[in-house]
Amino acid sequence: MDTPFEAYVTNLGKYNEGRLVGEFLKFPTTTEEVQALLKRIGIDGVRYEWV
Repeated sequence: MDTPFEAYVTNLGKYNEGRLVGEFLKFPTTTEEVQALLKRIGIDGVRYEWV
């Protein structure tokens, strides 16, 4: 499938702690793909939040 564009999504909290954690997210995407990416980069809604 052709990808019109991508965005690099990172965990800013971990970045501020000195760790670069992130992944490219291809668009179009689904809610499930976004949720899975957030989980993989450590956005848990407790220590690191989605803003």
